[in-house]
Amino acid sequence: MKKLIVVFFGVLLSACGGGGSSGGGDAKTPEPPAIQTNTRISGQVLSPQVIGASVQAFAVANDGTQTPVGKTVTASDGSFELEVNLPEASVFLVQATGGTYTSESTTVSQPLDAIIRAVDVRASAAHKLHISPYTEVGVRFLRQQAAPDWSTPAVAAANAKIAAWLGVSSVLNFQVLDLRKPFTGVPSVNTDVAMSLYLGVFNSFSKRLDGATAPSMARSLDGLERLMLIDEEDDRLFPAFLGGMADFVDLMAIGPSEKLSTKSLLFGGAMQPLGEWEIKKITPKGVSSGSVTAKMQNDVLKLVDEPLGKTRFNKRGALIGFTSGTDATQWTTSFTNSVAEVFGDGEIGIGRWNGGAIASATLVGDELQPGMYQLNREALQYAVAAPALASPGCGARVLNLLASTEASLPSLAFGAERAFVGLTADSTLGLQYLGSTYVGADIGLRMADQTVARFRTRGGSGMPWLSDQAVGKAEYIVLEPVSPTATSANQYLQMRLAVGGEGARKAAAKLRLEVGGQLTEIAAAFGDPNVQPQTKGCGNSGTVGPGLSSRPVDGPANVFMHVDGSQFHMGAWKDARFGASGELAAVLSPYVFSGPVYELAGTAQASIGRVNVTENYPDNKNRTWSVPYAVSIPGAKVPNTGTFRYTLIAQTGVMLGRGSGDAQIPPGIVSSAQLEIVFGQNPVGTFSPWYGTALFRAEGSVAGQSFLLGEGSDRRQALSGLFYGEGFNAGSGVTGAISGPDGEYAVVSYSANIATLPLYGTLLFKRQ
Repeated sequence: MKKLIVVFFGVLLSACGGGGSSGGGDAKTPEPPAIQTNTRISGQVLSPQVIGASVQAFAVANDGTQTPVGKTVTASDGSFELEVNLPEASVFLVQATGGTYTSESTTVSQPLDAIIRAVDVRASAAHKLHISPYTEVGVRFLRQQAAPDWSTPAVAAANAKIAAWLGVSSVLNFQVLDLRKPFTGVPSVNTDVAMSLYLGVFNSFSKRLDGATAPSMARSLDGLERLMLIDEEDDRLFPAFLGGMADFVDLMAIGPSEKLSTKSLLFGGAMQPLGEWEIKKITPKGVSSGSVTAKMQNDVLKLVDEPLGKTRFNKRGALIGFTSGTDATQWTTSFTNSVAEVFGDGEIGIGRWNGGAIASATLVGDELQPGMYQLNREALQYAVAAPALASPGCGARVLNLLASTEASLPSLAFGAERAFVGLTADSTLGLQYLGSTYVGADIGLRMADQTVARFRTRGGSGMPWLSDQAVGKAEYIVLEPVSPTATSANQYLQMRLAVGGEGARKAAAKLRLEVGGQLTEIAAAFGDPNVQPQTKGCGNSGTVGPGLSSRPVDGPANVFMHVDGSQFHMGAWKDARFGASGELAAVLSPYVFSGPVYELAGTAQASIGRVNVTENYPDNKNRTWSVPYAVSIPGAKVPNTGTFRYTLIAQTGVMLGRGSGDAQIPPGIVSSAQLEIVFGQNPVGTFSPWYGTALFRAEGSVAGQSFLLGEGSDRRQALSGLFYGEGFNAGSGVTGAISGPDGEYAVVSYSANIATLPLYGTLLFKRQ
C-alpha cells in the first residue's frame, strides 16, 4: 500500500507541476514548561470544508484527561480561529461536531454525522492545524493503546504514523488547494498537493464504501481507521481507497493523458500508459461479502489447486495471496479485487475474487508488493483447507453444504455465459474412511434458466466407497449427470477437493462444468457436525462358523486366496500349517496370519475360513487385510467320465478389496451358487481324455450392491487330470478343487467386481 502511495504521488506531482521540499512538518516535542501563554489556534475543518461546525479545544493531560479551553464555530469556508491559554509544548485537542459539508464526489450537501478531531503539541503562539478524517485516525490510534499515553512524544509519534502511511510529511499543517481547478501558480510544497488530494480521495472512498447518495461520515471514518490502523489488506477497504484515488483523478484539472498516465502507474505499475479499456477493467468495482468465524492461518490452509503452495489472509479471513509452490517470494495476489461470498471457520474456507485486477506480487518483509499484472482473469474461485487431523480409521459420513460462492467464468471470452449460477441447498458429499478417504457426491446445479441439473458419483453420497475415487488419487473427481437438461446432457461435472479439519469432517471444493468449450467454476464448503462418523465401513467382524469336523494334517495343500488384489494361489500345492481348530495358520511368507478366524467350516479334506493377513513388506507399512481362503487336501480320485453336481453348504463373507485393518465395508453374502463338473468332455458332448469342463454360477451382494458370476451358460476349459489333478478353473476369477476320496467336497475361490471394485470370497460345496 505505502509503495503505491509513493508511486501515485510521484507522477501526480509531476502532472500538477508541484515540487520543492516540504514546508509542513510535525510539531516539535520539547518538555513543556509550566508557563501559561496565549495561543491562537487556526485552521479548517476539512471533508472538504465543514460549514457551521462547532469547534472546541481541550488541554490534554498525559493520561488523556481533557480540560475545555475554548470554543467557536466554522465560517463559510470551514475555517476557525480560537484564542486559548496553553503551556508551551503542551498537548491539546480540537474537535468538530455538527455543521454541513458538500463532497466533491457526490456534490450533495449533508450534515456532519461524526466527531472529527486533531491532536497536536503547541509549537507557537500562532498555531495552525487542520481537522480532517486523517487527523481523526491519529486520535483514534492514541485511544486504542492499552495504557493511556498522551504525552508529547506519544502524540508526535501518532501523527507521524499517519503521515508515513500516506507518504507525506504532515497531516496537520498544509495549504489547502482545490485540485479541481487549474493552478494559478506552482505549489511550493509537495504536502500541499498530496494532502489536498487525500481530502478528495476520502470523499470518493466514502462514496464507494457506502454507496449512498449522502455517505455516512461515521461509517467512512470507521473504514479509514480499519484500513490505516488495523488491516491495510482489507479486501473491501483497500480497493475502495484505491478506486477513490482513480475517481478523484477524473475530477482533477489535469489533461486526459496525465490522467491516463497517473492511473497506469497507480494500477499497473506500467511505464507506458495503459489503454482506457485496460484501465476500466483494472479499476476496482467488485463487492466484498461473507463472513469468517475463526482466524484463517497463513500457510496452514492450503489451496485445493495448489496443495504445496502458501496462502495469506487478511484480518477478515479473505484470501489475498497464494503461491503455486513452496517458494515464498512470488505470489499471485488479489490487488484491486474485492473478495465475495467469503466463508471460513479456521479449518476450511472459500471465496471469490471479483471486479478488479489479479496481480503478480513479491513478498518483501511482511508486505506484498504488486509487480506485473495479470489482466486475463477478473474472477477467481478459491477453496482452502487445513490438513485433516485425527482422521477416523474407518466409517462414513455425509457432509452437508455449508456455503458456496456464485459461479463465474475463469476467462473473459467475448459473449461467454455461465452454464450454471449456483448450487442447490441439498447438495452433499460423502466420505468413506478405508485407509484412503473415498468421496461420493450428490450435487444440484442451479442453471441460468432456473432449472436444476443433478450430478452424482457412482453410489452418491450414501455409498462413497462405490465411487472408486479417493482424495489425492485423481486430479478430478468426476460426477455424471443423473437428471440431464439440455445443458447437462452428456456433460460431466468435475470436482477437486481437500478434506480437512479435526476428525476429517469438512471439505473445501472447487467444481467446474464445461459447456461449449467454456468453463464455469464455483467453490463450496461442506461439513458434518458429528465428531464420530457412522460405523459403515467398520465391518471387519463376522460369524464364527460351524468349524471343522476334524483337523487337517500339516503338509501339502491346495490353498486359494487373494491378498490386496493379487491372487495368492491357483491350485499348486503349498506347505500349509493349521491351528488348533484346523484354521489355516501359515502358508507362505511374507504373509503373517492372525485371528480371529471367521466363517470356519469344512472337514480335514476341504475347508474355508477368513483370517487377518499382514503383508510384511517395508514399503506398504505392514497393512492388514481380512482375507477369505479355501483349502483342499490333494488326493481326490478324478474319474475319466461322469458328472459331479454340488450343493453350497458354507461360505465366507464377501470382502471388498479395499481398506485395511478395521476399515472395511461389512462383508456381503452369496445368495445362490451352482457348481457342476463334467469329466472327459470338452466341450460338453465332445470326448477328451485329458480335459473336462466346469460350470459355476453365483449371485450375491455387498452393502446392497449386487454381483453375478458365470452369467449364462459360460462353460470353459476347466479340469486337467494330467496337469492339475483335482484343481479346476471355472471362468474368469474362479478357481477351486475337488477333495475327498470320491470328490465328496469342493472349494471355490472367486473374485468379482461391483463397478470397478474387486470382491473376494470362498465357498464350500458338497456333492449331491
